[in-house]
Amino acid sequence: MWMISSTIGSWIESTDREIRVRKGKAWGALHDRLKDIWKYKLSKSLKIGLFIAVCESVLLYGSETWTLTKAQEKILDGTYTKMLRMVLGISWKDKISNITLYGRYQGCQTSYEAGD
Repeated sequence: MWMISSTIGSWIESTDREIRVRKGKAWGALHDRLKDIWKYKLSKSLKIGLFIAVCESVLLYGSETWTLTKAQEKILDGTYTKMLRMVLGISWKDKISNITLYGRYQGCQTSYEAGD
């Protein structure tokens, strides 16, 4: 299926595939390479800096060329939020909303916070 944007077209299937690949690589970076780092008593700002440098950059690599649907945005936002919560040791049981989470930790944002 071909999706036309105002400037450039994109194959939706390849965007879906690219998102799956990026998610896998980002989770790999989070778990395989840095899994022990998150357990140390490091400052939240250092953990967020490492998260942005390693995980966010892997997850969003090449994303400026993607044409995203709302469903794809939701998938990326959900993955990003789950990763950030894991890094910060925040469980879903803690009842912290995503808006509060992103408001509390500057430097991290989802698409709805960015105004997209």
